[in-house]
Amino acid sequence: MSPLVKQYLKFFLLFGGSYGFIMYLMDTFTGETGSVMKYLFLACFFGAAMSLTLVTYHKYRLRKDGVGDLNDSNMKVSQSKKLVSKLSIDEIASKLRTDSEIANMGITKADDSIIIKTGMTWRSWGEVIKITINPTSYQNGNEYAIQSSPKLKTTLIDYGKNLHNVNRIYELISKE
Repeated sequence: MSPLVKQYLKFFLLFGGSYGFIMYLMDTFTGETGSVMKYLFLACFFGAAMSLTLVTYHKYRLRKDGVGDLNDSNMKVSQSKKLVSKLSIDEIASKLRTDSEIANMGITKADDSIIIKTGMTWRSWGEVIKITINPTSYQNGNEYAIQSSPKLKTTLIDYGKNLHNVNRIYELISKE
């Protein structure tokens, strides 16, 4: 099953099942009686509407950001990449502070890492981006791990925001 179909199905079941169950509970507490078909219809209708809306927009944003192949790794909410660079952690922090897109984010530098916290937008509740240096030394430089994940751990869909963050920082560091 393709990752896109899996995501449509996951959202259909999650939202549809939750909505149908909540409607059943509400009707039970208010004393209304309804048939099983009523709740199945509500669950299917709401699940389909939410699934189509959210996942289709997620797919659209990924395509807009240049993702050609939609696979399990780029459909995830948390994203990561590794790269080897001759730049030091201080030089990377300096580069990040001069970038027009990243300079507005909260950048904190530690001895062996950089933590960037973004604010809330309409696409997410904010992200935490970590750039850490791996202790393994390479002849051509240092190995860095870039990780971006949502601040809100229960985030189900990020419309490609974390993938965009990782790719943006990867490009900045790669341009030595």
